[in-house]
Amino acid sequence: MSAAFSADGQLILVTEDRATYVWRASGYREAIVGGPGGRFTGSSFSPNGRLAVTVSDDGTARIWRVGSGEQLHVLRIGGRIGGASFSPAGRLLLTWSDDGTGRLWAVDSGRQLHVLRHGGEVTSGAFSPDGRLVVTAGTDGSAKVWNAETAALVHKLVGDRAPLRRALFSPDGKLVLTAGDDGRARLWSASSGAVVHVLRGHTQAVTDAEFSRDGRLVVTASLDEDARIWDVATGTGLQVLHGNFSAVNLASFSPDGRWVVTASRTVASLFRVDTGQLLFYLRGHGDRDARGLAAYLTSASFSPDGKRILTASQDGTVRMYDCEVCGGLQALLSHARSRLSAAAN
Repeated sequence: MSAAFSADGQLILVTEDRATYVWRASGYREAIVGGPGGRFTGSSFSPNGRLAVTVSDDGTARIWRVGSGEQLHVLRIGGRIGGASFSPAGRLLLTWSDDGTGRLWAVDSGRQLHVLRHGGEVTSGAFSPDGRLVVTAGTDGSAKVWNAETAALVHKLVGDRAPLRRALFSPDGKLVLTAGDDGRARLWSASSGAVVHVLRGHTQAVTDAEFSRDGRLVVTASLDEDARIWDVATGTGLQVLHGNFSAVNLASFSPDGRWVVTASRTVASLFRVDTGQLLFYLRGHGDRDARGLAAYLTSASFSPDGKRILTASQDGTVRMYDCEVCGGLQALLSHARSRLSAAAN
């Protein structure tokens, strides 16, 4: 269902239907964090990597200690939980679900602190970089910005009222990015709630949207089989990333902002940001799961140092690729010298 690196790149959290595993990046399975409940739908690490949260379709989220696999808290909601995210300091947890709510929880006690109400299913949620604000987005076509301490509604952001799939803050916390089924992404002022730019170009629903680490660029993915790169300052489209074969589910920048990896049906693709050039297809995943049904990639992301790419698929495998081109000129020269030396011997 998902796979993600810890912040230090040493651990990988892998979620299957009925279990979540912690692996060393070297390929050694360290612990199992999983237990009774429904089908797991996702997981994530806390910022320091010591805790993990899993969410499932039985209406529970569970907080685990990574090293031991000990279950610390069961958070009961009732609806199918779409996801969960720790606050930057790791003290709070945000969950969102199809019961029309986002919820804030105290991580140390598992106590529910606030209920953030939407008019429809909540599909996405995120904290601001300083942890003071929360944004949630839903199928009612709105994103809402909340005060994380008091749960007071700060702004309601409404575009064309099409269902939203993604909402997040920019790295400096000054903007909110939303994207959804109207084929557009929008940049909003986090302070005023006013729309700053509408990113037009996709012809079908936008499935994912992410900022580069420096906040200067946005990448969007779409059912129209393309990803696009945008300039945040002007809202201008810079590159169209063609060649994904099918609907693009996810798109993510490398930490240095030089590369984008996309995930479509059975293949991940690596692109240059400055030119939009397709460099490589990251192949290996199958197109069927264990039941013979169509299998899709569920995640694709870079390691924190940008040297590896991690992909997960409904075919039941997680794959890690060495991104030799991602290290820059000096890394390529060193790699070339190493290969020449090995060939000479």
